[in-house]
Amino acid sequence: MLKWTDTGIILKVIKQGEKGNLVNVLTNNHGRHMGWFHNYSKKQYLIQPGDIVNVSWSSRISNQLGFFKIELIQTSVGKIFDDEIRLNIISSFCSLISIILPEREICSNLFCKSKILLNEILNNVSIHETLKLYIYWELEVLNEIGLPLNFSKCAVSGEVKNLKFVSPKSGNAVGINFAGKYEKKLLKLPFFLGGIELINDNENNDILAGLELTLYFFKKFLNSLDLINISEVLVARSRLQNNLKVRYL
Repeated sequence: MLKWTDTGIILKVIKQGEKGNLVNVLTNNHGRHMGWFHNYSKKQYLIQPGDIVNVSWSSRISNQLGFFKIELIQTSVGKIFDDEIRLNIISSFCSLISIILPEREICSNLFCKSKILLNEILNNVSIHETLKLYIYWELEVLNEIGLPLNFSKCAVSGEVKNLKFVSPKSGNAVGINFAGKYEKKLLKLPFFLGGIELINDNENNDILAGLELTLYFFKKFLNSLDLINISEVLVARSRLQNNLKVRYL
């Protein structure tokens, strides 16, 4: 019998029958992992995406789904059930990890950053700061899947000042004086990520530009996997962005 115990973040729970659940969890030392979890008691807490848990997995052989035993450490959704944007962030967070990360590949650094992000979402940090932290986290996810973005200097000149754009091909920053005829094809670099100025002199637009930037590269990655319905795959991520546009624009 194969066994391990770890700390995890619940990503997805799919109900199977009256008491069975297929659970997707991001763990510290075992990567994204799936397994069966049974609710044996009606009084037992129903785990939800975003919950931080102690998880034990067991299976007769390594390539089987196996079974989870799960103990709650910290609930997330229950603390912010009346905050739509923070709920959208957690939903997008869990959905992206479920889709993007390969199963059973260790990513301890991303797990630690994910746990920090969840704690910040639950704290009384301003929604603007929370969204910026979320975008920084998305950049970490892109780095984890092999699409690192570099905003430290201009890809053309090497200059570290006057950065305004991002190349959609390389993911590198481009200075304001080196965009040339390609300016309309370049992505905008928000001020909080190192850009020269706030997008349209507005912090809300700056944050939305950050979400547009990371979304572009997530779509680029998913296109490389030949997925047909990318919009359906990214539905939670799109919901977050659309709700922010309604609120801020």
